[in-house]
Parts: sequence; structure tokens; C-alpha cells
Amino acid sequence: MIREHLEQFSTTPSSRTLKISLVSSIVILLVAVPLVINTLEGSGYPGELERTQLGFDSEYIRDCFSSMTEEGIRLFIIGNLADYIFMVSYGAMLFSSVLLVTRRFKENTLVRSVGYCVSFLGVLASISDGLENVFIISMALNPIDFPRWYAIPHSLFAFIKFNLMYVTTGWIILALIYLAIKRVIGTTRHPRNKQPV
Repeated sequence: MIREHLEQFSTTPSSRTLKISLVSSIVILLVAVPLVINTLEGSGYPGELERTQLGFDSEYIRDCFSSMTEEGIRLFIIGNLADYIFMVSYGAMLFSSVLLVTRRFKENTLVRSVGYCVSFLGVLASISDGLENVFIISMALNPIDFPRWYAIPHSLFAFIKFNLMYVTTGWIILALIYLAIKRVIGTTRHPRNKQPV
């Protein structure tokens, strides 16, 4: 039953739509990444990315904010708002990539059903990223007196985000390797056979 519902993604969205989404998201990423990085670097935020996002440490974040100027805090907030462009684009890129790769497998197979499920993990990663930024922006708006517990959901959503991104990216890489190997083997045995694997 579940597999039958998942098979609707074999045609929806269309492959053309997914390819347009993939190319568009890559183009947006190329613009968004330097924009976000340059803005955050210009803010003068002294903290380490890993410790800020995954440290569950409100005191560390507060100490970092305390060493920044008001202009720096403003740029930090702008950079994290611009980060939403990055989130939407990588979410779309991962979703489109996984679906396009998944459709290379035979219909009504377990691996194809898994692929359809994995496609949504990239979207969930971007949503988690967005929720993470809600808390870091909230902390930056009140850099000295923000509630300490803000650091907990901030780091929790960051942890979820990274793991979902790793799973999604790993699935794409493994699927492509598998498809490439099957294609080589199939070409060797049956030069004219181009059926899905």
C-alpha cells in the first residue's frame, strides 16, 4: 500500500520540472553561498562554526556576541536571514537530485521506495536549518540577555540538519556508484541493453 503511494513520484513531479529545479537551485546556490559567507565574515562573529551550531552552549554564543559591535550584530542577523535563500536552494537541489537518481531504478522495488523517502530528507534538512536560524537570530536580537535555553533547540536542529544532509548526500553518491557499476556490467554483457537497473 505504502509502496503504491510512493510510486506516484515516478512521474510527479515530471523529470523536466525536476531538471529545471536542479539547475535553478545550483545557480541560486552559487549566488547565495558567497553572499552568506561574506556577510557573516563581515559581521566579525568570532565563534567557531561547529561549536556555535553544535555546542549547545549559550555562554559561548553570548561571549561571542559580547565582543561584536552593533553593526557587526546587524550584519550577523542579515547573513542568517540571507541563509534562508541557501536553505531553499539546497533543499530543492537534494529533493530533485534524489528523485532523478531514484527513477533510474526499476519500478516497484524496495530501493526505489527508499529513494522516494530519502528525497524528503533533504527538504526536512532545510526546514531544520530554518528552525535553527530562528533561534540564532532570536539570540542575536537580544545578544546579552537572551534565554539560555535557546541554545538547546538551536543546536538540536543543527544536529538534525547535518545528519539529514549526510544521509541524503550519501544515498545519492551510493546510488550513482551502484548505477554506474551496473551500467558498466550491463554494457559489457549486453552492449545494447539500456534498461533501468
